[in-house]
Amino acid sequence: MKKLLVAITIGVVLITAGIISGVCVINASLAKRPTYVSTAEELETAINDDVDKPIVLNNDIVVHGDLNANKLFDLEMNGHDLRVIGKMTLRTSKAGEMYLCDGKTAIKSREKVQADCVEIDAVNATVTWNANVQLKDGYTADDFVVAAADHSFIFNGIMLGAGGHATKTAMTVKQGRVVVAVKDEDVKISAKTDSSKVTIKSGTVSSVDASGSEVIVDKGAVVDGKITAGKVENNGTVGEIEAGEIVDNSVAIYKEDKKNELDEYALAKGKDSYTSDNWTAVQLAVTAGKKAIDDAADIAAVDVAFAAAKTEIDKVKTAEQEAADALANKKTETLAALEAYAESKGEANYTAENWAAIQSAVTAGKTAIDKAADIAAVDVAFAEAKTAIDAIETVADSLEAYKTTQKAALEVYAESKGEANYTTENWTAIQSAVTAGKEAIAAAANEIAVDAAYNAAAANIDAVKTIAQQLADKKTEVAQSLKAAYDGIDLTLYRETEKNAITA
Repeated sequence: MKKLLVAITIGVVLITAGIISGVCVINASLAKRPTYVSTAEELETAINDDVDKPIVLNNDIVVHGDLNANKLFDLEMNGHDLRVIGKMTLRTSKAGEMYLCDGKTAIKSREKVQADCVEIDAVNATVTWNANVQLKDGYTADDFVVAAADHSFIFNGIMLGAGGHATKTAMTVKQGRVVVAVKDEDVKISAKTDSSKVTIKSGTVSSVDASGSEVIVDKGAVVDGKITAGKVENNGTVGEIEAGEIVDNSVAIYKEDKKNELDEYALAKGKDSYTSDNWTAVQLAVTAGKKAIDDAADIAAVDVAFAAAKTEIDKVKTAEQEAADALANKKTETLAALEAYAESKGEANYTAENWAAIQSAVTAGKTAIDKAADIAAVDVAFAEAKTAIDAIETVADSLEAYKTTQKAALEVYAESKGEANYTTENWTAIQSAVTAGKEAIAAAANEIAVDAAYNAAAANIDAVKTIAQQLADKKTEVAQSLKAAYDGIDLTLYRETEKNAITA
């Protein structure tokens, strides 16, 4: 009984598992079943829902207005065409792959997408476009814009004109890698050139694989990697080209751009900023630079020539720079001249105190020169510094001043004696003493000698007798003479009355 229950339980489990597996298979199968659409509304719903399954057209569909998709989708056109009376846009940042049309039909009779313009902005996806494209009359590359980052936009269709005939394929590649995968055998010889041509109008593309086709890289467009094509016309910048025919205008265009840029660079300097001669020098540098650019063998050499020309232009001084240089040179020359002028005075000719004063005058002069705003101000500062230096006395200047002072003092001293106090003869002697004293002061080698000469002259003046001194001396002399005569008289030889007269 127990074994029977176990067997029944196992059986139920297996049956249940089978049912679940079957349901999963059925659900998975249902999930992969395509969504068939017959109207514009159904198509717009299908390309924007969250169900990841193919979309199949049941019939031709016309969308009145723009058709916008915000996710990757696979579209089987099933032999039908899609007409968008407006702009068809795919814009998503999702990663993955999508395709439009299976591409099994011959290229000339393949399904087509007709729209005013198309924009594919799927920067993380690989998009394979197998349908032919018909845009508005007079369309340009700006009407077919692709951004696919480092992934690919693979174009396996052809562009059709208004009459349904193959025409030039032109698209603007903002970024990414564009592959034109139409093979030679898929295109009639008469339509080959028009139907398999990619024009990269702008932006930066990582690479272009368009074997057997023609690729045009417009001016300003960049292909970082390699272009593989039957024919390449390069007017922009391409890393590497592999093609049966290469028309490389990039160097010539680059040269013209650089010559124009050189003109602009020079003009930006401003003619009014230069003297006439220096502006002529700028123009000569531009002319020489343009010739060097023309002579350059490749873009690298063009860059070298361009940089060298700019350097030569930069070497030409503006009027302001010349004035600044002239002022700087004037200051340098004047600073050196000031130092030389001070040194020429000779340290030995000054006391230590006065030589220090000269160095202070030099320092102050240098500061004033450095601050001068123009050459005239430099000259003024230099002159003032020289004047300050000249005002500082040398040892000789000090001695001469001292001599002058002492000479004057000697004259004052002599005058203080008073001419009225002397006889004419003695006053003349005083003047002679003054004259001799001045001469001795003038001849003195230092202040000590000046003092000695002054003192000697003063002593000589003092030695000249005044009238009063002469009178006193005379009186003393007479008194001494009388005393000597008196002392020589023998009073015993005289009578008493005579003695009294003598001694009175």
